[in-house]
Amino acid sequence: MPKYAPNKMPSSVKKRYFELLRDGYKGAAAARVVGVSTSCGSSGSWKLAV
Repeated sequence: MPKYAPNKMPSSVKKRYFELLRDGYKGAAAARVVGVSTSCGSSGSWKLAV
């Protein structure tokens, strides 16, 4: 049994996402820049944008 969800992003991706938010990016725009989708599942499960 895995210890975490297989679709979880590395902490570096989340760090970059929140840095972009602090720089003034909107959530969806920041997600596109780092290459994740926040629209799938709960707020805790980020997925790679394809």
